[in-house]
Amino acid sequence: MMKYICLFVFIFSSYLSAYVGVFDSYNIRQMAMGGTHVVAIKDSTAFYQNPAVLELEKKFKIAIPRVGLGINPTYLNKLSGIQDNMDSEDESEQIKYLKTLIPLDIGASVSLSPLLTFSKKSFGISMFSEGQVSGFLRRKSSPTLRVEGHADTSVVMGLSRTFHTSSTPFYVGIAPKFVHRVTIYDKSTGSETLTLSQSDIIKHVNGITEQSIDYYESSGMSVDLGVLYPFKYTFSEGFYGLTVRNFVSSLSGKKEINGVSKDVGQFLPFVCTVGVGMNYDFPYLGKLYFAGDYNLVAPTKSFFKRIHLGVEKKIWKILDLRGGINQGYIVGGVGLNLYLVKIDYAFFAQELSETIGASSVNTQHIRLGILF
Repeated sequence: MMKYICLFVFIFSSYLSAYVGVFDSYNIRQMAMGGTHVVAIKDSTAFYQNPAVLELEKKFKIAIPRVGLGINPTYLNKLSGIQDNMDSEDESEQIKYLKTLIPLDIGASVSLSPLLTFSKKSFGISMFSEGQVSGFLRRKSSPTLRVEGHADTSVVMGLSRTFHTSSTPFYVGIAPKFVHRVTIYDKSTGSETLTLSQSDIIKHVNGITEQSIDYYESSGMSVDLGVLYPFKYTFSEGFYGLTVRNFVSSLSGKKEINGVSKDVGQFLPFVCTVGVGMNYDFPYLGKLYFAGDYNLVAPTKSFFKRIHLGVEKKIWKILDLRGGINQGYIVGGVGLNLYLVKIDYAFFAQELSETIGASSVNTQHIRLGILF
């Protein structure tokens, strides 16, 4: 079975992250709540999402590795069939089955978020790795697999401060970060899309050739900004917020193309998002937490890709129920707090193209962490 996993999800081992149409990243709680992140932050150990949250912290906190995994269930459902049919000694039967899989979209993710975090009032430092992979099997006449991705490991420092407008305080944070990126590409063309033809796939499955992964490395600095403004009404209380990701960014590295080393430069996507989060006490249902974000500036022309809505309901002290809408797709999940161990689950959907519904990938995620 391993060679089939390697064929379609081999990039797992390199923490690769798809970049086609994806311009933001979320932790598992935020995935289950529709990709809301401006205000929907549980505690200061996730300050890298909005550094202004550090100003609300009252004590010193430590977070150690929380491992997250995610994969497209459609691919998992087909994996046993892929193994059985592609083991055939008849190459024509292998090709025939390969064509029945089309169209097949593959999505997977791996994260260590955080690797380690220290936070207290007005200051925090964190290190985290996260990534996704997206693959697309297309062309029934001659099946072709295309994969795009990269991996990021980041070290971020957060600083925050309180300001006042008349009698109301508001909180501002800044988070400079160092980013190391690994990007897959084609050494022969320099393209950052790995393409496997029908012949490449069959040769790999039959052990005639081993498919290698070409990648190059780049690194640089980026700066994020965040603002939180508290409000309190008769029916609810919460925060308005703003985040600016990659306000300043620049990555540089070297890429080998046909034996020639070339300098490459990259800019991380500039994304400006406004958001709101509040508690509301409903009759019979009790207290619910609502969050909503809108991407004011983002590398997309789609209105629906900019919208994120989420809700969370705490059941007793150990269970959180979550749901939301991300880019028009329904998402959700649960969080289980067992005092020393925290388990989170989310089913998530996002659009990888400019048009909603054209190239969506559904993934299921689970994260395990130890609490202090």
